[in-house]
Amino acid sequence: PNSQENCMQWGAAAMAVRLRSCAARHLENTVCQVHHKYFFASIPGVSDRGSLLSSSRGFSVSNPAYMRGKQGVISRHCYSTPNVPQMNSAHVDGRRSMAVSTKEIFWNGTKRSLDPTAPSVVPRRPTTPSQRHTAIIDKSLIWRKGPVSKLTVGLNKTGGRNNQGVITVRHRGGGAKRRYRLVDFKRVHPNDTSTIKGTVERIEYDPNRSAFIALLKHTIESTEGEGAAPSSAAPLSYIICPRGITVGSELVASRARAVDVRPGNTMLLRYIPVGTVVHNIELKPGRGGQICRSAGTSAQVLEKDDAKGQSLLRLQSKEQRYVRTSCLATVGEVSNPEFKNQKLGKAGRSRWMGRRPSVRGVAMNPIDHPHGGGEGKTHHGGPPRTPWGKLTKGLKTVRKDRPWIRLPRWKARRDK
Repeated sequence: PNSQENCMQWGAAAMAVRLRSCAARHLENTVCQVHHKYFFASIPGVSDRGSLLSSSRGFSVSNPAYMRGKQGVISRHCYSTPNVPQMNSAHVDGRRSMAVSTKEIFWNGTKRSLDPTAPSVVPRRPTTPSQRHTAIIDKSLIWRKGPVSKLTVGLNKTGGRNNQGVITVRHRGGGAKRRYRLVDFKRVHPNDTSTIKGTVERIEYDPNRSAFIALLKHTIESTEGEGAAPSSAAPLSYIICPRGITVGSELVASRARAVDVRPGNTMLLRYIPVGTVVHNIELKPGRGGQICRSAGTSAQVLEKDDAKGQSLLRLQSKEQRYVRTSCLATVGEVSNPEFKNQKLGKAGRSRWMGRRPSVRGVAMNPIDHPHGGGEGKTHHGGPPRTPWGKLTKGLKTVRKDRPWIRLPRWKARRDK
């Protein structure tokens, strides 16, 4: 198939068999018709690596490097990544091609998100028993190299032990080596009255948290008021990556004035309109964000009372709590919302993360756990308890004298 005319005559059934060998030899720019839809495929250097596969739902590439945009573009709507410029569907390399504008990209039979801040959970091909049950976050659209070394520090492992060598946190130990990323939860320091702008350089994976982080390159816009303290913004910093931003987005942070209500912008709660979704919320002014920092989390501003200086927020647990209007918050929700839908697939992946196995109490001896002992699978008798004898079900652990909580989560779930 050295011409486009011959390629157009192939049937969809025959093309699924022949493209595996044709792509490896000399298929570089081909216009094909599958199920009466045109697809455009451009793979520089395809004769050296990879193969082009076709399916009833669209094209996929056996080598994930092609999907990262490093080797080429597989598209149903001229898909491109930040590493590959947008291609013109009407004229590519002096040849005319046809493409249908659709919005779905399928990878291994699963619809694939094109948003780097909200990637899809991609199942693995069932080549082994563990791969059959594995489905992890697609990280092909984010930064694939290491972090900025100046923004990291060493992280020593404790194995869940305190300074006396006593295990205080069970089920921890081992795992891959990590470096801690210094994330800026304050965005603007308490005495800084300037407006700080930052351009998103890249979006990175952080092994120390469930959310992604974004690298910002800062510029100072202005300083308001006489005698204001000079800006303390560093040239580069990491922040919790909000959902919906892209590389090149400009984010603004200020304690002195209101900024645009866009994902990633930070300002005081007194300037944020009612109904806005926020994250990385301070509990005390100047301390930095403390709540709504994990993947996919957010809170909604329900009401504001300027006389009392309080804002009412509703968390994802349905809890409603008051926060001072002089505290900072970032507009939008945290990135990586599909993190909770991952399936590790095997015990080894948990060990890579530093998690050790959890042994059931009924499998222990009586000296080790209240549920232990007995001949065979005997019931321990009595209500379930912790290894230290405390009740695990029904024991109240929440204080009642919390004036900053308007609606506790247990009551919200009960009323639901």
